[in-house]
Amino acid sequence: MRKSLRISKFYVYSVFTIISLIACIMNISMLMFSRALFLINFSITAFIEVSLLLLLRHYMDYITNTSKLVKSFISESSLEILESVPMPLLVTNLEKEVLLFNDSFKESFLQGEDSFYGTLEEFLPLDVNSKLLDKKEIFYKNKSFLVSSEKMDEFLIFYFFDVTRYSKLKKKYEESRICVGLAVFDNKEELFQSVQEKEAMGLLISVEEILSAWMSETDGILKKLSDGKYLLLFEEKYLKHFIDKKFDIINKIHEVKVDAHKFATVSFGVSRNVDNLVEAKLQAENALNMALGRGGDQVVVKSKEEYKFFGGNSPGIEKRSKVRARVVATALLEKIKACDTVFIMGHKFSDFDSVGSSIGLYSVCSRSEKKPVYFIIDRETSMATSILKMMDKFGLSNLILSPESAVAKITDKSFLIVVDTHSEKFLENYQVYHMFKHTAIIDHHRMTMDKIHDATIFFHEPFASSVCEMVTEIIGYMPHNCLRKWEAECLLSGIMLDTKNFSLKCGVRTFEAAAYLRRKGADSAEVKKIFADSMENYKIKCKIVESTYILEGCAIAAYKGEAGESRSAYVQAADELLNVKDVKASFVIFKSGNGTDISARSLGEVNVQVLMESLGGGGHQTMAAVHLSNMDLKEAEEKLIDIIKVKI
Repeated sequence: MRKSLRISKFYVYSVFTIISLIACIMNISMLMFSRALFLINFSITAFIEVSLLLLLRHYMDYITNTSKLVKSFISESSLEILESVPMPLLVTNLEKEVLLFNDSFKESFLQGEDSFYGTLEEFLPLDVNSKLLDKKEIFYKNKSFLVSSEKMDEFLIFYFFDVTRYSKLKKKYEESRICVGLAVFDNKEELFQSVQEKEAMGLLISVEEILSAWMSETDGILKKLSDGKYLLLFEEKYLKHFIDKKFDIINKIHEVKVDAHKFATVSFGVSRNVDNLVEAKLQAENALNMALGRGGDQVVVKSKEEYKFFGGNSPGIEKRSKVRARVVATALLEKIKACDTVFIMGHKFSDFDSVGSSIGLYSVCSRSEKKPVYFIIDRETSMATSILKMMDKFGLSNLILSPESAVAKITDKSFLIVVDTHSEKFLENYQVYHMFKHTAIIDHHRMTMDKIHDATIFFHEPFASSVCEMVTEIIGYMPHNCLRKWEAECLLSGIMLDTKNFSLKCGVRTFEAAAYLRRKGADSAEVKKIFADSMENYKIKCKIVESTYILEGCAIAAYKGEAGESRSAYVQAADELLNVKDVKASFVIFKSGNGTDISARSLGEVNVQVLMESLGGGGHQTMAAVHLSNMDLKEAEEKLIDIIKVKI
């Protein structure tokens, strides 16, 4: 074993003597110039020399005592045994100061040198605390070592197992694992409707050529499953490369265009880190469904632990076919007929879209099928107070139940319809939801990772402007349509809210739904009254706008609201800020209970859903939000700024 002394005792004192002689010669030469200066300098030099001598003697005594201590606990025969150990081995005291090491350690870590001193943490990338290491892997000069240790009396012995070959094999195995991907030309039907058959085939071939060239870089396999759907097989090392480049294949496919505003989009679902190919295929399908549920034109990578999202910045393509709406209407009607009571529930802090669509479904259930209907709405937190007042006016106040009071009326045959959310954490009351055996989900928000999986009916169309639009289409397929004027106006208010008065996210079906409601008596002037705000709320919005600043094209307002102020004022202020020139997105940060909320809006260029998801929230491409528990206004603002700087 080698003692961890870099220099011998004789060498130390020799160097000390030489330095002292040089200092004396310099002092004597100074005597020739000034006696006073000589005396001062000599005194200082003498003090330093004596102090250094004492320190050296103390250090040498420490080393001597340590060596004696080592020998008292480790015999010469034990030292020979430790030396014969073929693996690198090192001994420290309890303070982690290196005392001894063997030849194998010298060759592996000291490049053949015969000395080293200091603490273990200063030398190796180890986090050594009071507890002993338990087989921790470290990397040192292109080699991998598995480190373990044990305590022996007053010493710690560290063993270094060279696992370089194993680590390389492990890395090679991990990089060669098969990833399964599914790709779908998600707007193929929409593009083909606007071109001739020959041009349509040209578009399909162009997309397939881009996919084929992309896969040829990976030595992977591309297999066509049907027109517009493909199976991808490639190794994990190429997936890491794709992730580093943020799946730029999405932008390459955008180059296939019909005109300046219509281009091809492809959605991908990719699985990784799975145990077998069957599980990989299922995960790839789930990932693809997630991509399509979020509007398409994106890649979703699914592992056992998490989803990762890439792309998704283009707006969802509107599906002009209403076949699915008709199928859902039929299924919904059957469930309503089979139940004894219908409950309708939206999301927390319910808005005009949530409550307005609930009114439309109430019309179907109560008058068409004569079923008792209850609304599960928290009046205290709802932002649709004007619609709730209309419900009171038309005799529905006794049908509005808080989540707590709804529990007593739920039976085994009760049917729950959830509107304007598909996320567990955004439900008005998650515990009440689980009391129902039969549920339906109707939502237009982009798919989130915590989506509800056990719904009997899941009607999800991320390209729809609002749930009110979706419910209006469902009502149109019901056999007995009894929609009243005020109910039609409630539905129209939800559409107008989510489209910013028909300026954002409007498709052909949006205007068709609005026209249908107009035929049912909806008056836009009356809807305008529903949106009318109080003077207090208007003043709050003005204060929020006044506190706004611009960062990276985003309007940010961190408003210190007062207790009792209306939440709707904050949300409306986020909408108002989009009217400012050159503002791409707006964020209003405000206190909410024991935490902070952020309301985010955009004109489509910035995907605020992705930004809010990174903070734990969600929503839509142009409308999203998040609640940050136990976080103050300043901290929430800093987190938002960090994300904006990274993602915009």
